Amino acid sequence: MKTQRVLEISSKLDLGGIDWDVAANAGLTNEEEFVLTYFTDIEGQTIMYMRDILHTTAVDDPEVIGFLSAWNYEEYFHGEALSKVLEVCGTRLEPNRIAEVRRRATFKEKFLAWLTSKVSRLLNERFVTLYMTWGAVQEFTTHSGYQRIRDTTSNPVLDEICKRIMKQERVHFSWYYNNAKKRLEENPSHRKLVRFMLERFWSPVGAGVKTNEEVARLFSGLFGDDYKDELIEEVDQKIGQLPGMDGIKIMGSWFGANLQPLIAKS
Repeated sequence: MKTQRVLEISSKLDLGGIDWDVAANAGLTNEEEFVLTYFTDIEGQTIMYMRDILHTTAVDDPEVIGFLSAWNYEEYFHGEALSKVLEVCGTRLEPNRIAEVRRRATFKEKFLAWLTSKVSRLLNERFVTLYMTWGAVQEFTTHSGYQRIRDTTSNPVLDEICKRIMKQERVHFSWYYNNAKKRLEENPSHRKLVRFMLERFWSPVGAGVKTNEEVARLFSGLFGDDYKDELIEEVDQKIGQLPGMDGIKIMGSWFGANLQPLIAKS
């Protein structure tokens, strides 16, 4: 999808017609409270995830800057909508939640954030290609997460809000994926680095900001054994269609090395 089209349709998440009394009466399960808090926290961190690309030549590309501005705006209001669901169902998050989540981030996350800021300047254009490819993976898994909430919830308002969020998330994924594809096609020399970084350093959305135990709980609770393997295959196959990424194993490798042992113990 072209950036101009993204900007034309970009908007604050529409909550028109939402009956919050219905949401409150339906309520949330304990697991849904955990999942929505996790998603709210990560949506609120979007601005932190785009900081590193601002150190590269991407700032000179109006297409990239236009999209990132719309993306950050929309993601912020996704978090606000989920926070509202939690609040009407009895779980109120603290007003300074975004800052508090960053404060609790693990040492590894803070170190990687510092390191990435240095590497982004060094790699420049190659980092932009990596960022776009990485973003495509994250948007794909996020979209899948919202779909799983819809598949499993008995709260009709939560279902509807996730449906509206997914519509915007599909646009985000499409833009990231197509931008990554274009850059990988035009710059074959970028492929080896991108593949290396994904295979060695990729982690799911929220890992680092959230603990490994929290990530394990999200995956085991939200996706479960009935869908986990399907999700892993979907992610790896989709990213494997990008130039130079054939046969790549991102999610499967990370899951097996980091989360399977934790889930097995839980």
